[in-house]
Amino acid sequence: MNIQVEIRVEAGKEAKSIETVLPKAAVELLMQNKVNQLKIITPVATVTFSEAALSSLYDQVQGDLKVIMTRMDNSSLNEQARKAVGDRPVFDFSVYGGGKEISHFNGNVEVSASYTPSEKEDINAIVLYFINRKGELETVSNSIYDPISKRVKFKTRHFSQFAIGYNKVSFKDVADSAWYAGAVEFAAARGITAGTGNGYFSPKEGLSRAQFLVMLMKAYNIAPDITFKDNFADAGNTYYTGYLAAARSLGITAGTGNNLYSPDKEITRQEMITLLYSALKVMGELPGGSAGREITTYEDAGQIASWAREAMKLFAETGIIGGSGHKLNPKARTSRAEMAQLLYNLLSK
Repeated sequence: MNIQVEIRVEAGKEAKSIETVLPKAAVELLMQNKVNQLKIITPVATVTFSEAALSSLYDQVQGDLKVIMTRMDNSSLNEQARKAVGDRPVFDFSVYGGGKEISHFNGNVEVSASYTPSEKEDINAIVLYFINRKGELETVSNSIYDPISKRVKFKTRHFSQFAIGYNKVSFKDVADSAWYAGAVEFAAARGITAGTGNGYFSPKEGLSRAQFLVMLMKAYNIAPDITFKDNFADAGNTYYTGYLAAARSLGITAGTGNNLYSPDKEITRQEMITLLYSALKVMGELPGGSAGREITTYEDAGQIASWAREAMKLFAETGIIGGSGHKLNPKARTSRAEMAQLLYNLLSK
């Protein structure tokens, strides 16, 4: 049974800081009833603790649970950060258990906050920044702006200071009318891709298996493993080496056999979908719903490799991939435009 608890805090819209306290007895009651989700709604922001995040809190809380959400003055930012953020909102989120700060969780916490873009702002370029201890801005790649709710949303496994920013990136070879334009802008604004150089994105070019894996891991904030003890025999010593090590240790990929990953080989559509499926399964974030089509309705469903069928089936039936006409083209190469669109479909869901 899925049990969700919602706490709504009433305060004026101009409230700068809101503190929500759950007494120890209430925390114990949440534990006893195996609550799957805790949502705290305030005028500052809304935070939703997932089941895994709650479990992490339960393990660390020794007393009352205190959640603090604060709107900060951007004067506290350094000059470079102020330039990137401008007059957009800056937040500080913190959690205390029994008086001790809990900054990291073993599961996702979804955060959303109201934001009204200016008429000149492209919503795909609205991003969220994590402000690290050095005062530097780090892009939160899974941040999105939802024009329906008019809120910036993101998922995190740690609380700290965050700021809404704007990072418009354009490419000479991506027309505004292109079917993939919004997806490319979205990915570039978040640092998932930097293009191919000299202001070009090269949307029709293929992707290597290593290039896609790096973009996938950047999209989901999975850091490279720079202290690895084990890696694929062909991982080399280059920009993707640490990412391959991390993907291997997390179980995202087992490679192509014989301890190889084949990083320079062009990636096919079914390989791309399978890697994404594995990564999302590890993170507990596989898509749901039935917005797509039954996989059997595609003419070339029989061409899907047995090892890719489960992933292709889920992504087709949830509407993450739609194929081309009546075909999924599982063995066709993946273009850079297709990569951007697929990641956009997942991250903006």
